[in-house]
Amino acid sequence: MFAYENVFYITLAIIMVMLSEIMDMYFHGEEGKTIFSHPFNRSLLEEDDASKLLKKVHDAGDDRSMVLVSAMVCETYIDLLLAILLPKYSRLLDGAGNFTFSTKIKLLDSFEIIPSHLTRAADLVRQVRNEFAHNLEVSSLSDVDPKIFRKLRGLYDERKIRTDIGPDDLSNLFSTVSYLATSVLYAYRESLHRFAAAVRQPEFANGLAAQHLSEHKVVIKALTEHDR
Repeated sequence: MFAYENVFYITLAIIMVMLSEIMDMYFHGEEGKTIFSHPFNRSLLEEDDASKLLKKVHDAGDDRSMVLVSAMVCETYIDLLLAILLPKYSRLLDGAGNFTFSTKIKLLDSFEIIPSHLTRAADLVRQVRNEFAHNLEVSSLSDVDPKIFRKLRGLYDERKIRTDIGPDDLSNLFSTVSYLATSVLYAYRESLHRFAAAVRQPEFANGLAAQHLSEHKVVIKALTEHDR
């Protein structure tokens, strides 16, 4: 019995390590490239109305609906993240017809606050969305410009996501990338909330001022001693 229990717990530990590695491929970016390279808590993937709708549409198997809803959910989440970072973000949206989905993605990416593979995934979802939205002849994922799917496959291969998607499985490939652009991207909201709250505290600015004063004194002291 003891031997069997050991085998069970060792097997369980191996499975947990493998699952952790797989989740890292989704969530984690390169350390030092962005302010956050991983979310504070990956369990923040609880379902909201948008993600429930997304799951329902994905399960239905209709490519057009899946793509359009994925893009809608992605843009909604990006709006929510930008609103965390920019208290008056709504002013950018008021009457700003040229403040497009693409602009929002670029704005979020320009902060360099979350891993870039997530904003890249969002932009790829946007590109696929545009294929369906602007071309009535596109009725399925197989009609989408192959160049876009090569980019999706490139991101998939780069992240080394272990779901064994075949070269012709466009639906699962898009679903995987849209998962990065929606649920995984939005998992960073708690990190952004805490960041935004911290930098708006008086202590944050005071700390920077104290650091600047300390460094200034060191420079002045070094110059004074050099003149002697």
